Amino acid sequence: MTDDREFLPRPGPPRDRGRSFREKIRGKVRSLSHGLDWPQGQKKKSGFQGDRIGRGHWASKMMTYRNRASGTQPYARRVIIKSRIVRLSGKGFSRASTHLSYIQREGVGRDGLEAGAYDKKRENIELGEFRDRCRGDRHQFRFIVSPEDATRLEDLKPFIRQLMGVMEKDLHTSLDWVAVDHFDTAHPHTHVILRGVDQAGEDLVIARNYMSYGMRRRASELMSLELGPRTELEILQQRRRQIGLERLTDLDRMISRLGKKREDGLVLSEAGGRQKSFLTERLKKLEKLGLAHSLPGNIWRVEDNFTDILKRLGERGDIIKTLHRDMTRSGLSPLEQNVSIFDPARHRDGITGEVSSLGLSEELEDRRYLILDGVDGCRWYVDRGKSVYPTTLRQGMIVTVKPALNNKPDALSEKRSRDLPVHLTIASPVPLEKLVEAEGYGWLDRLLLAKERFPASGRGFGKRVGQMLGARRQWLIQMNFVSESDLEEHPPGDAKKRISRLLTRRELERVAEKISGENGKVWVSQSRASPAKGIYVKRLHLVSGVYAFIEGKDHFSFVPWTPGLEKYRGKEIGRAFGRALSGRQIK
Repeated sequence: MTDDREFLPRPGPPRDRGRSFREKIRGKVRSLSHGLDWPQGQKKKSGFQGDRIGRGHWASKMMTYRNRASGTQPYARRVIIKSRIVRLSGKGFSRASTHLSYIQREGVGRDGLEAGAYDKKRENIELGEFRDRCRGDRHQFRFIVSPEDATRLEDLKPFIRQLMGVMEKDLHTSLDWVAVDHFDTAHPHTHVILRGVDQAGEDLVIARNYMSYGMRRRASELMSLELGPRTELEILQQRRRQIGLERLTDLDRMISRLGKKREDGLVLSEAGGRQKSFLTERLKKLEKLGLAHSLPGNIWRVEDNFTDILKRLGERGDIIKTLHRDMTRSGLSPLEQNVSIFDPARHRDGITGEVSSLGLSEELEDRRYLILDGVDGCRWYVDRGKSVYPTTLRQGMIVTVKPALNNKPDALSEKRSRDLPVHLTIASPVPLEKLVEAEGYGWLDRLLLAKERFPASGRGFGKRVGQMLGARRQWLIQMNFVSESDLEEHPPGDAKKRISRLLTRRELERVAEKISGENGKVWVSQSRASPAKGIYVKRLHLVSGVYAFIEGKDHFSFVPWTPGLEKYRGKEIGRAFGRALSGRQIK
């Protein structure tokens, strides 16, 4: 029987018809996962994060769930892995080639020898072959692998080969890589350079979570299989060693994680047993450093940025160790000379000194440092940032360091200041001792004829400069290049111009005669009226300064070198002596 009465439908949400099939599956998975949460440090966020882009994402996920379910993670051997993706376009390939040369430099191998490169099958390979294969790649990956217990391994090569083999399985492709083991620090480590292409020749993209967590967990598993898991005694000994360190430690991270933040400080009631005793001892150390204060009721007030301060303290400690190692190599005791860190914000006048050593402070980022034996008698650590200029900088040169100019307080300028914090000028490419009897207008001559007397220090490089100034003075007088009256006159007046022209001319004539004898071409002396024409071939580091060697068909010439000339190396140029290079002069 039908009802013909009219009715009005009322739209609305459907009634509860029970859970959908999808919800039932999700509930079953949650029940079987034993309450597993997101990995530590990986809080779930809304929106697209890009974690699934690339190879290795699911391998990293499965490792995370397996390790947390097994509960073995605290006992696993620890391996630190730093990673970086480097673009090879533009100047990237040239810088990557420089990085390859750096990681195989002399003195970083076992017993201070040159380190040998290797890959998955071969030993002592030529890195030039790998560099040529990388030509045309879009990018490459750089890894620094540092096992905590690397000193217990007789050889790092089998471990690295196993790690890269496991990565091939996780990423489902063969990998083209080279590695070099370094033993020049307290913690042996390995540099791994991986090409950014897969076995099909396509761009290799590795998931972000695999580079951040998965690779490290694989390395940790391999070390645990090789040496066995860490024992309770090893863990306790490590905690005990960390108590007195003036750098960021695992205990500090535990304090930051376990402490409940309150207005008056951190309460550490959650940490019990031995952990609590270690944390309390660590807090007492932080109190001595002025980073924590004890309050009644087991409450500690810790500085909000105490982890950042500890990071900087650790970096400063590493710098001091680097300075002391440099002094030891120079045959000096750390007590014989003061050390200092050049701060562009404080040392606005700059410093001058002799290059004692060069290196990378952050090998993965190609961040460089320089150690100077200053004229003030102090040994200076200079952070060069990512600057590669001057490219010919080497030990024994005399350089002047000044803060890089930055007049724009915007974000781009701040980044530029971090990347290029200082400006370096080569005061003398020739070592100090060779300047005494050099036929050229060098750095010692500029000091002798300066308007103000040179304030020589009584120690270090400053003491040597004072001695060499006296020897240079006597040599100039003996050779009749200058008289006593010329050197006594202050300001020097015309004597400076006359001596600089004479000595510079004599050096250029001597160098030109040697080159002319080798190539049979004629030296053409340049002036403002006659521009230098030819191909810019190379730089010449002379006593009188740095010159660009310009070569024509039947002649050659020298012009003062400037950094802007480097981009025109190998090109034909025309340049007026002492003037800036113009675009129309480049062919």
